[in-house]
Amino acid sequence: MANAAASGAATDEGLLLAAREIFARKGYSGTSVREIVAAAGVTKPGLQNPRGRTRLEGRERTMRRLILLSSFLVVVLFVAHYGWTQERQKIHPPVITHAYATDKGPNGTIWKIYIEAEDAGGDMDYVLVVVDQIGQGRYPLDRVLLDPRHRSHLKGFFQWNTLRAEALREGTHITVTISIQDMARNVSKEVVFPFTFVSGVSAQEDIPAPFDEQNIPRIGQIGVSLVNPDRY
Repeated sequence: MANAAASGAATDEGLLLAAREIFARKGYSGTSVREIVAAAGVTKPGLQNPRGRTRLEGRERTMRRLILLSSFLVVVLFVAHYGWTQERQKIHPPVITHAYATDKGPNGTIWKIYIEAEDAGGDMDYVLVVVDQIGQGRYPLDRVLLDPRHRSHLKGFFQWNTLRAEALREGTHITVTISIQDMARNVSKEVVFPFTFVSGVSAQEDIPAPFDEQNIPRIGQIGVSLVNPDRY
């Protein structure tokens, strides 16, 4: 009886070792029980108990349970990791902390939009600029690539030279929507800046904090060219 028990234990250990090796090479779904048995070098007599009844069915059930359990654990770990990654990405999108721009000025204004933003992940990548114009519609998205120095924090202004635009009728109204995208494609909340082209109004005014410091840098330039819809 002792020899039979020892033989059975050795068979069990051989099957488990073979299963572990094949799982590592082929995965759980690509492995069959008979393949494990063959790799373990277990013959039919080795799977029989002293009464002559085969132990293969019992071992097969055990191996199938092991495969199902292992597959379940892999799925759980994948879902947990993916969910944690998604949640981490949601928690740390860029954040626009301060923003300012004047809301009116004459045609040809050099308009400055001031932005301060930060990103805990340190991977801010693009500023996304969307321009809407009453009577014309939405212009194509303008993407301004950020300098690597501004990955974690930026404070400065984006310049828009409207002199390049066609002559616009008095009172033309636009809105500029700005957001910041990081390298993982997480996007900050949008900030909307309205602007109306009005003659005789100075676009220069007192700049509020925190943009009232000296030497505020230009972060980029908006490349959208406005169109006068009356000319088409």
